[in-house]
Amino acid sequence: MNAIVKSIDYWDRKVKKLGIFELKMMQVATMGFTLLIVKIFPRILTLNVWWFIAVLIICGAPGCYAFWFKKNRQSGARAGGDNR
Repeated sequence: MNAIVKSIDYWDRKVKKLGIFELKMMQVATMGFTLLIVKIFPRILTLNVWWFIAVLIICGAPGCYAFWFKKNRQSGARAGGDNR
């Protein structure tokens, strides 16, 4: 369990280095990768739509919760996660 926490902390520090432009470019790259996978394996599209909705909810819920409801992790944190 400790290794998982260390891994999450590591990636959290890495992501905080990115600006909005880099994050959006990574989203576009991920969308392109997804389209590539679907192009290579077109049978993915024959899955029932409820599987896609379940993945959307499971993967989207933590981010939505953190964005809309969660308080800042550090009371003195500056906007944008820059804590210099």
